[in-house]
Amino acid sequence: MRKHKLELLAPAGSFESLKAAVSNGADAIYLGGGKHNARVNAANFTEKELAAAIDYAHERDKKVYTTLNTLVKNHELKDVLRFAEYIYKEGADAVIVQDLGLVRLLKEYLPELCIHASTQMTLANSEAVKTVESMGVNRVVLPRELTLDEIRIIGENTSVQLEVFVHGALCVCYSGQCLMSSFIGGRSGNRGLCAQPCRLPWSLSKDGKVYGNSSYLISPRDLMTIELLPRLKNAGISSLKIEGRMKSPEYVAIITSIYRKYLDLLENLGESRYTVEKADKEILMQAFNRGGFTRGYLEGSRNFSKLVYPKHPKNQGVFIGKVLDTRPLYVKVKLNKSLSMGDGIEIFNMQGNVVSFIVTSILEKNQQVRFAKAGSEVWLGDVKTAVKKESPVYRTLSRQLFDEARKTFEQKETPVIPLDMEFTLKEGQPAKLTVTDPEANSVSIISDTMAEKAVNKVLSNEHIRKQLDKTGGTPYYLRNLSISSDNDSTMPVSVLNAMRRKALEGIKDLRVNNHKKPSPQGFDTFSREWAVEKNLKKNTGELLLSAFFYAPPDSISELNGLVGRVYLPVMDLPQLNKLKEEFYGEIYIWTPSILKDTELDAVKEELQNLVSYIDGIACGNLGACRIYKDAFSDMPLCAEPSINIFNDASVEVVEKLDADTAVLSPELNLKEVRKIISANIKLESIIYGRIPLMTMEHCPSSLEMPCSGRCGECSGNKGFLKDRKNEVFPFIRDTVLSRTQIFNAYPIFMDDIDAVKETEVSIFRLVFIDESKSVRKTLAQYFHDKLSGKNKHDDWIIESINEIKDNGFTKGHWFRGVD
Repeated sequence: MRKHKLELLAPAGSFESLKAAVSNGADAIYLGGGKHNARVNAANFTEKELAAAIDYAHERDKKVYTTLNTLVKNHELKDVLRFAEYIYKEGADAVIVQDLGLVRLLKEYLPELCIHASTQMTLANSEAVKTVESMGVNRVVLPRELTLDEIRIIGENTSVQLEVFVHGALCVCYSGQCLMSSFIGGRSGNRGLCAQPCRLPWSLSKDGKVYGNSSYLISPRDLMTIELLPRLKNAGISSLKIEGRMKSPEYVAIITSIYRKYLDLLENLGESRYTVEKADKEILMQAFNRGGFTRGYLEGSRNFSKLVYPKHPKNQGVFIGKVLDTRPLYVKVKLNKSLSMGDGIEIFNMQGNVVSFIVTSILEKNQQVRFAKAGSEVWLGDVKTAVKKESPVYRTLSRQLFDEARKTFEQKETPVIPLDMEFTLKEGQPAKLTVTDPEANSVSIISDTMAEKAVNKVLSNEHIRKQLDKTGGTPYYLRNLSISSDNDSTMPVSVLNAMRRKALEGIKDLRVNNHKKPSPQGFDTFSREWAVEKNLKKNTGELLLSAFFYAPPDSISELNGLVGRVYLPVMDLPQLNKLKEEFYGEIYIWTPSILKDTELDAVKEELQNLVSYIDGIACGNLGACRIYKDAFSDMPLCAEPSINIFNDASVEVVEKLDADTAVLSPELNLKEVRKIISANIKLESIIYGRIPLMTMEHCPSSLEMPCSGRCGECSGNKGFLKDRKNEVFPFIRDTVLSRTQIFNAYPIFMDDIDAVKETEVSIFRLVFIDESKSVRKTLAQYFHDKLSGKNKHDDWIIESINEIKDNGFTKGHWFRGVD
């Protein structure tokens, strides 16, 4: 088991939040600057503010991790590398990165920069973690879907630091695999602009005809793991991460302080005496919750009704009573908790709508009061919307709690850095003050004034201590003071104060500047090697169609002569043999984008029986690429779009992992695809089919029907979700892995093939979910004709294609792309 002290990592979306985190006990802070971070809509930091934030934290012995956790386009690489160089020189302790290509470039051009792999990388197994470890990554932020046992396995098989989220908002989809916001509205979660469609109402249907009531079927509760800290430590975790760069500074202060309290308790008292007070759990609830908290998947729970809260997607606060009576602008409530003026209230009407207001009036026994105790009956105003009796009332904001939290970072700073001082005072000589901090940084200040023989009163040791102890407004306090005095001299107190101030400034400069670094030698070669337009050339090689089947097809013979490669799911050998006998092209077996350690091993065992009958393996994650290349060294590999191949550098990464084909991200537009060049690896893009928008453990059907856990026997293992605009999104649950994929409402239909032929893409993928044999034949013939330069099609093809288009289609991001 790894021996270590747990790090508490807090979010900062603003400088105030940074101060809140530091003042309340965070060991490290993560924050973003510029547009290449996963919370673009947070306040974030300018470069100047970022440098000041890093200095502020380092002076107080805290670490700063800067987020670069989005996918990066080719034309952005220069700016991102320049930004990384800037924060490296300013002393950032690490960068948090999603883009594989960016990891490669950072290790080449800024080799000393510490890299943390973002949870957006979806590193769900030990082999995936080993892969990025071999690339130079120092820490991995694990997916929130892992159990404690699965985390422990990764910890036992790898040596990088492991970090997990312990509190705050949860994504229902595996981070890095969500394209829902991107394809619905063009706001990509992989680019820091998620519009959170998971927090919107959806309705469920088994057959796509009859739908249930609309509710928040894919909106998870917030995570709260305060009671699991001992088990997290035992699982090998190094860092505990609080989510919340979009939250207020007060929220950051509250959550950080509670987790700091219990980490210290665990450290000082040990696991056997570790307990969490009910009052502290209620404080966490009051700060922010969505229908209570969840422990997520850490304990292996598959009870999705405890994960998702379908009634309300926002902060619900704490229950304080029910409406007893109403009158214009007021409601009467018997309080089961205290209430103050300025508190935030939400009343949940029986019809399902929510009435929100700030308490501006409290009437108790016909008297205006500013505070009411639990148990009292009060009239609350100002309520401008009618509500029903018996409606539940929640306090969503405790003004007192938030005001107290604000004081922790707005008022006088609590000193945290001890200083040892030596002071010398002798007649006829300048005074000398030497100050040393715990890191052995030392400053000596010589006074401009000579000490004089005291005429009336010597400068006593007590007076010297009193003046040197005045460190208020700084993070320092006087721990030890050694005074060497002839006890016969004096000098003006103002000189002593000036020496103290100058010494503290000197210590600050040393503490800050110790983290600064020069730009690495050779960094500027990046501009010559990567930041210039490359020689773009039209693809003159062989072009072919591929067909990707999500489910085992009944036949693939209809694709002969039209499709050069098919991708099939893992299946039994007789089934594969039957399909192989009827198809003349290449057959690849695809493996899922999410595979945990035991699942990865199981799939490898299944592939052992199939490799003699196939031409390649498609890998949906980095761990699969690594383990399959080791196990089947001569087998060609295809890197799937779930790996998020977004730029030339990421193409190079999968090439070095021995992939022969790379499927580009469907979030790239045509112009961006044109700029991706690869000399040694085939590029593939999706031109037809439904894109998987979410991959998740959660099963939407489980909220509206009993869940036995036996997905293969359940009628809810597939169905449809309808959004507010009546768009219908099919979902399918993998009955072996018990994992759900939600697909786009419409298939991509990109038939401007001449434009795509101007790129380096040589394989054009058709994706089939439930298309019939005749539809598959039509699509293959149509796109084969297009690839062959034939733009005049047989009448039956035109008629069939028009029928397909009449059912709805999208060009995806081929022309619009993502910001």
